[in-house]
Amino acid sequence: WLAGQLRKRGIDYGMADNAFSHIEDWERAQCISNGWEAKRIHSSLDDFAQRCCPIFRDFASGYHWSVDQCEYATDIAFRSAEDLARLYPTFVQHAYATLHGRDLLKFMNYRVCADGRPRTPGEVKTTIKELLEGTCVRHHVLRNLLKMYDKMMSVLRIESMLMDLRHFKVFRTKEGDEGGPMSYLCLRKGVADLHRRAEVSEKINDRYVASLASVAEKRTLAEVTKDISQRVQWQGRTCRALNPLASEDATLLAAVGRGEFMIDGFSNRQIRALLFADTESADAATQKRQSGKVTRWLRLLRAHGLIAKVPKTHRYQVTEKGRTNISVILAARASNTKLLLQ
Repeated sequence: WLAGQLRKRGIDYGMADNAFSHIEDWERAQCISNGWEAKRIHSSLDDFAQRCCPIFRDFASGYHWSVDQCEYATDIAFRSAEDLARLYPTFVQHAYATLHGRDLLKFMNYRVCADGRPRTPGEVKTTIKELLEGTCVRHHVLRNLLKMYDKMMSVLRIESMLMDLRHFKVFRTKEGDEGGPMSYLCLRKGVADLHRRAEVSEKINDRYVASLASVAEKRTLAEVTKDISQRVQWQGRTCRALNPLASEDATLLAAVGRGEFMIDGFSNRQIRALLFADTESADAATQKRQSGKVTRWLRLLRAHGLIAKVPKTHRYQVTEKGRTNISVILAARASNTKLLLQ
């Protein structure tokens, strides 16, 4: 459909299989693609049914069409196959070595317990397949699927396939009450909710891409950590340097950098629960002492620009600088000596 629209507007493009390797005006093509409406499918399916189904006319209200499996792809076109080939092994390593099950659950917008287990029972599994077309990383998140592969060598494709929609919501009226009040209800598999299914899938892909962006770093570890390994002045105070190789600082960075905090941020209490095993059973004085210690640690991270306070709340978000530093530091700590020497 998009290829036809580009031809009508005289926009040059290159295509192989179902991916665009080149488009003369990417921004305009994206705007055209965003203008496609899911309700087009309903009328097209009705046309097919009218031609192929003998009893179609017996249904006064027509068919109720639903989509059991729906793939939503985000394509990122690189300038050359060499550029993607240089980065893709790092992306693959990040996908299986750095991303935890709780990260993938949060990408899919599942609620996660403090210990990282999903509130919805199920399994999170990552597999890697070497295909003729390239290397495919598949994340099975409960009953849904998230994939990454280097398509056509110069296109990085992220795909989400949603089959279990029970925990996703859509703003709509109740079934059979078209004129009634609207509220957030369960997302349906019907074509009528396909637009919302696309919005949810796009956000899932965006979170995954944001995670990958943090590892596409050309600077050395020394260059990335240069600023945080020095003392800084913040709000009239001198704050100590961070030591990424020290166990205490690395544990703190790993806690605030967890994927489950990427969307909603984190609070002092959540970090406390991760860093102190006895925080729930501790007495009031101990909890107060632990809270004060975490406050000082968070102030240190704010001074180095790794986290920022969300205005008018008691929550914090990791900054873009923080995502880069934390991802690089944790990846370096997780790498074995053989990889580092290479």
